[in-house]
Amino acid sequence: EFSEYQFAPGLRYSIPLSYTWQVRAGLQYAQYEGNDAISNDAARLRRDFSFDGSLFEGSAQVVWEPFAKRRYPSNGGYKNIISPYLFGGVGLGFFSRTTRYGIPGVDGFPNNIQQDIDADESPTLTLPFGGGVRVDVSKSLSIGLEMGIRKTFTDQLDGVSNSGKPDTDDWFAVGGVTISYRWSVPDFDRDGFLDDVDACPERAGVDYAGGCPDSDGDGLADDVDTCPYQAGKASSQGCPDKDYDNVPDFLDECPNYPGSASAKGCLDTDGDGLKDRLDLDTDNDG
Repeated sequence: EFSEYQFAPGLRYSIPLSYTWQVRAGLQYAQYEGNDAISNDAARLRRDFSFDGSLFEGSAQVVWEPFAKRRYPSNGGYKNIISPYLFGGVGLGFFSRTTRYGIPGVDGFPNNIQQDIDADESPTLTLPFGGGVRVDVSKSLSIGLEMGIRKTFTDQLDGVSNSGKPDTDDWFAVGGVTISYRWSVPDFDRDGFLDDVDACPERAGVDYAGGCPDSDGDGLADDVDTCPYQAGKASSQGCPDKDYDNVPDFLDECPNYPGSASAKGCLDTDGDGLKDRLDLDTDNDG
């Protein structure tokens, strides 16, 4: 009966695989009970069974959150959203229970009940699946509601099998409020680089610039490019250099033919720092 629900705390840790997929590992503790005395079924009232137990489950699950990418708009930044999700996985449950089998009568327990008393099938494999919805409170915190069903591979969670329906395994459900803390924003600027490895986490960039922007596509990040909107070589500080003398055009007083940096991009044959056209002794012979 729903009125017999028990407290079931749990802890989980999730690792994002992408915007919409996660894997998570979880630990769940649950208490459970049941009592024929509160049933409306005459047969159960006559049977007068009752039980209580506890279960500890460890599980691994895959989570699909189809609208999670909306948290990170295409123009960058972050947005609080309401986001539904589905999950499924596999787990291992360890349980113990106490079952009261009504009044045994003068002949003692029937054979079927005795078989249940002697049975001990812990642990059991579990298959958790379900869904939920989370509401973002901030960039790091969200609250939600989740409901999950567990299929088990035992009929002994309640200690009633041979004395009940031995051809069906037990199931149980866990649901409630979730509180989630996001340790880091995956990709604030939506450039494909997670923030913990993005050199410019708030500006979309490219891989060869460590996640920083390279507006002119010349291989130098804008932060170290003297001419971020004009393609150039690293040797010329990322600026255009028409004569390939490694002196940027904006500093080159002779941009149409190669020269030396000492003569501001103009010819300086003897390397004395004077442009040839101003040097009376260009061959340095005295």
